[in-house]
Amino acid sequence: MEKIFKILIVFGLLMFLVSRFTRGRIARFREYVYRGRKRGDFLREVAGEVVLASPALTEDPENGLLFRVMGTTLEVWDKEQEQGIATVVVNVPVEAVLFDREARVIYCAGILSALFVIRQKSREEYEMVQWLTIPEGCSTVGLAMADKSLYCQCGEFYYTFTPA
Repeated sequence: MEKIFKILIVFGLLMFLVSRFTRGRIARFREYVYRGRKRGDFLREVAGEVVLASPALTEDPENGLLFRVMGTTLEVWDKEQEQGIATVVVNVPVEAVLFDREARVIYCAGILSALFVIRQKSREEYEMVQWLTIPEGCSTVGLAMADKSLYCQCGEFYYTFTPA
């Protein structure tokens, strides 16, 4: 009888370990690296779908959230309750925001040569995972959905950042 209990205990511990390490986890974030500068307009030269950053507001329709830029902070609003549920301080005035629904990542382009990458961990929890330096005066920021590359248009040149 003692052997049966020992076997059951070992079996229970093994089941616990298997369930603990096989449950779904958040995909690991891959940092962006600078790939280069090219002359031209990235909207004409990049193949596939490109999502552009909007000046002040973007949304997460699956969770019913709005991401709103207010000076140096990004506010997360619940559309139904019409109230803020989280804020992320970026310490630089932000002029454009973009949300990638697939990767659950928010991109904030700052006026003073900064691009912030913020990860959505849950509806109320956000983490700044990377800060990229971009040239001042970038007029357009876009995300290529095929390979998740970031593009920043600055005058006659565009700058490319790709996941490492």
